[in-house]
Formats: sequence, structure tokens, C-alpha cells
Amino acid sequence: MDIINRTYNIKVDAETENNPVRIALTEDQEDLSAFEERANETTISYEELLNDLESHGKL
Repeated sequence: MDIINRTYNIKVDAETENNPVRIALTEDQEDLSAFEERANETTISYEELLNDLESHGKL
């Protein structure tokens, strides 16, 4: 029985340690997907952004 408990504890520890890694990798994949989706969008200067925000009453 002792060997079973040790094996279970090792498995639980590994899963606990791997979960944050899985979450981080999932977030990275989401970021990369968003970047790819927006890759062809036009860019604007900082001044253009400020003017746009101001014209829409956001500043």
C-alpha cells in the first residue's frame, strides 16, 4: 500500500505543478491567435489615436 500512496502523491504533485504551465501556454496561444487575426489591420500614430479618442468624447 505504501508504494501506491507514494505513486499517487507523485502523480498529484506533477499535475499540480503542470496546471499553471498549461494555463500559461493556453494564454500564450490566445495571445498569438489574436495577434495573427489583427496582423493585417492598419496602424495609426499616437496623435491619430488621441484625435480619434477626443473626437469620440473619450478624452
